[in-house]
Amino acid sequence: MSYVIKAYPNNVNASKLLIVAKFGKLDVSYPQDFKMGVDNKTEEYLKMHPVGQVPLLVTPEGGVFESNACARYLARKGDRSLLGIGDYEETLVDSFIELSRSFERHFYTLLIPIKGWGKFNQNEFEDAHKNLTKAFTALERWLADGDRKWLVGGHITLAEIVWYIFLNYLFTTAYGKEEREKFPHVLKWYHRISEEDNIK
Repeated sequence: MSYVIKAYPNNVNASKLLIVAKFGKLDVSYPQDFKMGVDNKTEEYLKMHPVGQVPLLVTPEGGVFESNACARYLARKGDRSLLGIGDYEETLVDSFIELSRSFERHFYTLLIPIKGWGKFNQNEFEDAHKNLTKAFTALERWLADGDRKWLVGGHITLAEIVWYIFLNYLFTTAYGKEEREKFPHVLKWYHRISEEDNIK
């Protein structure tokens, strides 16, 4: 069974799906010829994604949209342990994924001018940076409690993958060494995730 990711090249959220697919040893392709503003406006595309956003995951059953929903779908088809083990862990994984959504706007506020997709606004940048620092502080507190190795349970989950995508972009673009070192538990956890064979 094969799946296709529809999104422009190097899409942040598409990378999340590729990682989940590697964990589950799934056959997922990601064609690099997608034209944003063209391919996502076709009737065929809009039948699978009603608002024409990316990424879209094309499955044998039809289209799946919203990247976290796509990631959950792939986890269900591949490595279900990424969803957590048991009701409580599964709910905690969902909780951390939902938490990431509450900071997503701030992530893109930083990312858009860095990527050259829009103009830099100092006030917006500072506000986004402040809010993302709150997110890192929350993760630091959680990971420091009992010196947790992972966000949920005793192994990597979808919660790690979702947050790793954020952190990887931010740590390599907007947060310098001095700022990163304010969050030692987050940094250690980030490096632990980076060493996973399916992440590299």
